[in-house]
Amino acid sequence: DALGISDQTYVVFTTDNGGRGTVPGGDPKSPAPNVPLSGAKHSLLEGGIRVPLMVRGPTIKAASVCRVPLAGYDFLPTFHELAGGKGNLSKELDGGSFVTLFSDPEIDSVKRPIDGLVFSRPRQRMAVIRSEQWKLLAEVNAKREIQSARLFNVVDDIAEEHDLSTKQADKAKQL
Repeated sequence: DALGISDQTYVVFTTDNGGRGTVPGGDPKSPAPNVPLSGAKHSLLEGGIRVPLMVRGPTIKAASVCRVPLAGYDFLPTFHELAGGKGNLSKELDGGSFVTLFSDPEIDSVKRPIDGLVFSRPRQRMAVIRSEQWKLLAEVNAKREIQSARLFNVVDDIAEEHDLSTKQADKAKQL
């Protein structure tokens, strides 16, 4: 504001993957810092992948809220568009631009090469796909084959306490 460039500048604030599971020197009997989310940094549970994201810019209404899930890999296409990038980005990119959300936070998705967000922790042999309110958390073997999977509705159950993979078998299989 002091520089007089706020009408042409976007400021983005976010963090990396999830909050710590413990607080150094903290009381181990205290609730985990990510409550009500389960898990923490380095996990694929919501406490490990949900992070704050705040954006201020000329096309964003003050105090607006958008609940569309995004990932770090959505930043490059977004910044490319905001910067007036010419030409298409590589089709190998996983992300999609979320610029349209700035002026209409009610839009319900970001267009990406695949439907949903994908996260993988190969050393932990875990992978996740999140599409709309659904999240499939899969344990995989060294060949990346699914060994077991749990399905959650992370809108209704952000603590991921209720595995719906049996009740919603078709959705689990689809994901």
